[in-house]
Formats: sequence, structure tokens, C-alpha cells
Amino acid sequence: MPQDNRPPFTDRLAEDIVNGVYAPGAWLKLVDLEEQYGVSRPTVRRALEGLSTRRLVQHLPNRGYRVMQSDSGLRAEIREIRTVLEVYALDSIMARITDADIDELHALAEAFDRAITEGPRRAQTAANSAFHLRLLSICPNRTLVEEMTALRHRGPAGVPNPWSSVSQAERASRDHFLMIEALRARDTGRMKALTRHHINEISPLDPGQPDPR
Repeated sequence: MPQDNRPPFTDRLAEDIVNGVYAPGAWLKLVDLEEQYGVSRPTVRRALEGLSTRRLVQHLPNRGYRVMQSDSGLRAEIREIRTVLEVYALDSIMARITDADIDELHALAEAFDRAITEGPRRAQTAANSAFHLRLLSICPNRTLVEEMTALRHRGPAGVPNPWSSVSQAERASRDHFLMIEALRARDTGRMKALTRHHINEISPLDPGQPDPR
């Protein structure tokens, strides 16, 4: 019997929420998730309970689960916390990063750049997330990595267009390549400055705001 190498169901559902498969506020019905993912009712229930703890979904007693909605104030608070943690993590990341890591990050940056013009919106979000999560994964403090990852997911979760225009997505892409240059130069100060800018200037689009293109 072939081995199932897919991520656990909880991680698969979390990724779909983050990448906009389910919009903010969308109800997540157990029976629908069972059919769509081919998993059992207890598996779905455990996943939703876990994602509720991670604040990706919200549990309303006697009503069910829905994708978490966040307002602009909460997103600003999340960006502030992300800035503190991700800048702090860079010291250990810079001490451990290898040339092979940087080459992989460069390939991920190129994938995001291509997705801006070639891929659907969800592909852009997934490619951007892959770049940043790969960078954060180099941090040796696994608890810190888990917290940073959870905060990234809580920010733009479910927003199908995380940039307000193509030009903003292109600025995000340029930041990625500037980060690659700083990493190759082992310039920690430059990398910290770029990270602060990237988190706070390349802000996600508020749900419901029209795309100006």
C-alpha cells in the first residue's frame, strides 16, 4: 500500500485557510470538510479545535466553526509583535545560515516574483509564505519558530489578495532580493532594517478593500 506523504490534515487545512481557500468569516462545516479532504469526523473535529487554539478559526458554541476575522487594529498589533520576534531571531539565523540555504531562498524569491505575473492570487500568497517560512525555519529555537509562524498566519489569513496592487507586490519581491543580498554579505544590521521595513511597509490588504488595478 503506498505511503501517504501529505502533511497532517490540520496543517493542510491551516494552509488552505492562510492561502485564501476559505474567506474570513466563512463557516467550516464538518460534513463538507469530511467529503472535501477524505478524512473522518473525529479528525476534522480535532483539526478545528487545534486551529481554534491557534486563532485561525473561531468556535461559536451551538453554531460551529468559522474562519477567524481580524480588524485593522489587531493586524497592526500582530505586525508589531512580528517585528520584535523576527528581528530578534535574525541574530541566530545569520549565525547558522549556509550558502545552500541562501540559494534555496533565492529560488523561492524567484518563484514569488514569477507568481506576481504568472500565477493566481493564491499562488502569490503561497510563494510569499514559502520564502518567509523557509527563512524563519533556520532559527534554532523551535518554539520561537512556531510562534513566528503562527503570527504570520494570523495576519493575512484568508485574504485572497494580500497586496493592494501589482506595484506593491513588486516592492515586496524587490525586498526579497535585497534580503538575499544582505544574507550573502552576512550583513545582520542591513537584514534587520529590511525586515522592519518589509513587515510594516508591505502591509496586507484589508479584507473587502477593492483591488485598484
